[in-house]
Amino acid sequence: MRIREMRLKAILACCLLLAGSHVLAATNNLWFPVGEELDYTLYWGVLTVGQTHIETHWIEEGGRQLLAIRFVAKSSRVVSALFPVNDWMESVVDPETFLPVRFSQRIREGDKKRDDTVIFDYKAGKAVWKADEPSSTNVPAEIAIEQETRDILCFLYYMRSKEFREGTTNTFRVLVDDKLYKLTVAGLELQDVYLSHFGDVRCIELEPKAQFGEIFVRKGSVNMWVSDDERRICAKALAIVPVANVKMVLQKVSGPGGDFWTSGRRKSR
Repeated sequence: MRIREMRLKAILACCLLLAGSHVLAATNNLWFPVGEELDYTLYWGVLTVGQTHIETHWIEEGGRQLLAIRFVAKSSRVVSALFPVNDWMESVVDPETFLPVRFSQRIREGDKKRDDTVIFDYKAGKAVWKADEPSSTNVPAEIAIEQETRDILCFLYYMRSKEFREGTTNTFRVLVDDKLYKLTVAGLELQDVYLSHFGDVRCIELEPKAQFGEIFVRKGSVNMWVSDDERRICAKALAIVPVANVKMVLQKVSGPGGDFWTSGRRKSR
């Protein structure tokens, strides 16, 4: 399994994220506290292979208050000696529509480097690429998008606005690199997921599937467990692939909230 596939699984698991009256209104309308930070550990079989951090912030651009969702994935010390990974992604989102304005990424995986930005133009119905290193990024100049198309980071936070139940299915449009996917997410069953820092957490198991092949793994399946509460935080994700199982587990939640996730009060097992 390739490291890039591991990075995409890490993003999925985290499905598992700054003044003025209109900014306050946008905060109140969102389904998660802006300023939230999520930290995960990534395991490949029994080995710890990396860490993932996702955070959200308000930013101001062109006189508008926008939401920035930022993602960082780094390989562990042992893995870095063989294949270093240091990836950064950012989705800048309009809080009124919760649609992305742009998506940027800096990918560092072994000898591979990729720096590019996607600008979303919903009026024109297209996404436009701007590559910092055109010779190393083989993507089209633009691609047609639909009105509810989101990049992978924006999608993961938008998905947290949906209340999944057993037997329900939701459909989304997701742009990953230069491909537009129809992604269905099915609710399977409620389960207790044990987290060492939080105890037992009641979660709904979700199964995402893409219409045109798999977004997250080429061969295998990915399931995720999202907390059955107002936060809807991804507690765990599991990718079952031919080589080994890849698991991402929530370690820490910080930022605003003052609830169970940030208070440090551990649930009983």
